[in-house]
Amino acid sequence: VDCLVVSLHWGQEYQARPSARQQRLGRAAIDAGADLVLGHHPHVAQPIETYRGKPIVYSLGNAIFDREGSARWSNGLVVRLELGRDRARVVDKKGIWTRAGRPVRR
Repeated sequence: VDCLVVSLHWGQEYQARPSARQQRLGRAAIDAGADLVLGHHPHVAQPIETYRGKPIVYSLGNAIFDREGSARWSNGLVVRLELGRDRARVVDKKGIWTRAGRPVRR
């Protein structure tokens, strides 16, 4: 395995900050050997943390989800990563908004 990516469906919907449980699980995944943790489920973008030199993307938010309601539910992240042997790093990130079920750049 060159680079181990762990993808977790976690977190509480519409919360802009990761929970203490997400932080514990994300860090535990890194401690267990993951090079990158990618999270999804809250329907809003959450922060990216670097832990022991490895990224934890807590939530990518929404890219094509179309739900009426608060504008804060219509945000997401596009994250460009560089993956290599036993390493991953965030090269760039862009915020996006979803309008009419399609992503638009913020």
